[in-house]
Amino acid sequence: MKIRLFLVVSICSSLLACSNEKLPKYTVLQGLRVLTLLTKASGSDQPELGYNGTTFSDTIVITPVISDLYGAGRTLKYNLHFCLDLGIALGAAPNCEGNPTKTIVGTNQTLISSGASTFITPNFTGTVDALAVDFSTMSASGKAVVAAKFSTAKTYQQFNGLNMIVYMEVYPDGDETSKVSAFKRIVFSGAAKTTKNSNPTSVGILDESGAAVTSLPSAETKMKTNFGGSDAETYSVMDEDGNLTVKTETLETTWFLTGPSSLTDSKDKDLTTDGLFLLSRTLVGELNTFYAPKVDVPSARGRVFIGIGRDDRGGSVMTRFCTGAGALCP
Repeated sequence: MKIRLFLVVSICSSLLACSNEKLPKYTVLQGLRVLTLLTKASGSDQPELGYNGTTFSDTIVITPVISDLYGAGRTLKYNLHFCLDLGIALGAAPNCEGNPTKTIVGTNQTLISSGASTFITPNFTGTVDALAVDFSTMSASGKAVVAAKFSTAKTYQQFNGLNMIVYMEVYPDGDETSKVSAFKRIVFSGAAKTTKNSNPTSVGILDESGAAVTSLPSAETKMKTNFGGSDAETYSVMDEDGNLTVKTETLETTWFLTGPSSLTDSKDKDLTTDGLFLLSRTLVGELNTFYAPKVDVPSARGRVFIGIGRDDRGGSVMTRFCTGAGALCP
């Protein structure tokens, strides 16, 4: 018994905590967050690039989805860089520190949302202006590392694709200690793979009966998602012997909703001003319960909902709607 107790204590210590009572709900937006980095090639809606052994087929365009609830319209800055993925799947940190291919795109630059007249309200939640990431700006030595990595990869690895990493940090102007970060892996594959991955075209929110939901309900409601009919793409994966297997993408949605400033209130469906979702992620057709707020939404702001739909190959799409006069939702 003592041995078992010791094991439980050891496991808890290694995970920092066995309880999440002091942690915010993942779906609740309360402060500065980078929800995702929407990506596509500049000439298409594909988040995957071609690579011929020396050059990439296109420039990647990154559209960050940012939430700065209670930010009071403050200016936000960002750092952005990219590098070759040298082993995230094997446990390497998801950044570019110490990576010989690290290339800086921008440092201490201002985030702008021109469609929303910058961050003029205390509850901005949405996309900011797109940022171009051109892998051809890498140094000659960095390009040589990428070329060597690709040339020494097996045929099936070149077909299925290797990864570049785009890494972003966002922080309030003058306060780099409050950085939040996000990264995105960009697949690049050889010419033998003629059909590259495309982003899902849309993600719709439906109630249990299948009717479209376009605003947050005033009563407890079960919701689900519905992607475009052709969004779950079929694609080929090559094995070590060169054989191709046809697969179909798995599509899922991550749910986000603005919440009260109080951590305790954000975890209690009887106290939250905005409502709560039971689940943070769902597959297509899987029901998620929305608990409507039991108290009034603060007059200084409205509520913003965001659903981010993803395939399992790096593609993504966003849907958003707002309620309340104080919401900023251009």
